[in-house]
Amino acid sequence: MTAAIRYQAGQRLRHPQFGEGLVVEVHTDRGREVLEVVFQGQLRRLSASRAWEVVDGSGPATPPSAVAGRSERAAAEPDPPPRSWHAQGDDLIERWRAGAVVPAAHFDLRLHAERWAGWAEPGRLV
Repeated sequence: MTAAIRYQAGQRLRHPQFGEGLVVEVHTDRGREVLEVVFQGQLRRLSASRAWEVVDGSGPATPPSAVAGRSERAAAEPDPPPRSWHAQGDDLIERWRAGAVVPAAHFDLRLHAERWAGWAEPGRLV
């Protein structure tokens, strides 16, 4: 039995069709590990059971076949998850820790439109 490769948010993957993307979330859906990856501004869901090519932001790409040559004994003990981060990942984490928030214009516009429409006024809800 082969060991599952673990992925982490902040890693960069290369997809044969979508190109290079950033892992933004790793979670379990219906018992399977699922990756949410952003490719050119579009969020895609990928299966974590497949060996995706992990791309380091500052170095060469890591081939997905790196796990294939292990013995059965080594396969029984899974390796720790590979830790390769994009160069901009540290800046993003520091902004998140500092609580630096940039308002999203689309959501602000919707908030103003709801306020102008007055649909949530107490008089309308009674």
